[in-house]
Amino acid sequence: MVEGSILTICLFGWLFLRSAREGEERQALLDLAGARGVPLTERRAARAVAAGEGSRLRARIEDG
Repeated sequence: MVEGSILTICLFGWLFLRSAREGEERQALLDLAGARGVPLTERRAARAVAAGEGSRLRARIEDG
């Protein structure tokens, strides 16, 4: 029973950290796009980050 509780706490911690990281990366992409005048919706940024393609989208924004 203790093992199950520890596993659950670790799982929730991991999910929280993942969600926080994705939120920060999404916001950074939106800020970069806004600063460069590139149209980017929140939905598109969220999809890219969730798919693990945030760095690829960042490169496309930086290239123009």
